[in-house]
Parts: sequence; structure tokens; C-alpha cells
Amino acid sequence: MNLYISVEMLKERLTENKLFNLCPAVADPQLNDFLLQVISRAQSMAESYIAQCCKLPLHQVSPLVQEWILALAEYELCKRGPSSKVPEKIRTAYEDTLSQLRDLSEDRLVLPGEELLRKKINSSLEICTPPDRCGF
Repeated sequence: MNLYISVEMLKERLTENKLFNLCPAVADPQLNDFLLQVISRAQSMAESYIAQCCKLPLHQVSPLVQEWILALAEYELCKRGPSSKVPEKIRTAYEDTLSQLRDLSEDRLVLPGEELLRKKINSSLEICTPPDRCGF
């Protein structure tokens, strides 16, 4: 699986001090592996929504997709942190991300440049009773 964000991007977003506070039990040599697992889980969650409308893997990774994965990963880290209390700003970003992913999966949001799995069709359905009136 190609990851859409890097460990460095997540570290940059969180800052070293905050990351240390969120992952005190993770020894430094194992930190990158741990963060890769967090990123992978966040990406899998995002892809579970994206796969409803777009062919995976994505053709191009937009900054919006990266932001979604960063928000999901950041929330997971805070949720699993020593205090397990997620700051309001991070909770809001997480909830906004889930809302946008739902919008994407329900065709209310699109990822430009991506191959859609289904096309929107504007059509009307005529219900005929009895069937012989419909020319069948």
C-alpha cells in the first residue's frame, strides 16, 4: 500500500514535543514504525469512504486527501494518548473530516482528476399500473 502522507508530514503537523507527549511509551527507534501504523489505519479509514466513488489507488493525492488522513491520524494519536482527552480543535477537525468523507461517498463532493466508479444519471422513473398501459 502506498501511503498518501509521510511520517515526516505527521511529525511536522504534531511537533516533536506534542508527539513525545502523545507517545511516551514508544521508544524512539520504534516511533517511525508506530506512526506508519497510525497513518496506515487513518488511510484505510479514508479509503473506505473514497472507494465508494473513486477507483483506488488514487491517481493523484490532493492536499485535501492528505489533510483528511492527517486529521484522522492526529485524532487517533490523541485518543490513545496518556490522558485520552482529545482537544476540541482536533475533535472538530476529525468530525469535519468524517463529514466530508461521507459527502464524498454519497456523491456530494468530488475529487477532481479521479476516475469515478459510477456516473450520476438524471432520469425519471415512470410507474405504470397496470403494466399494459405502459406498452408492455
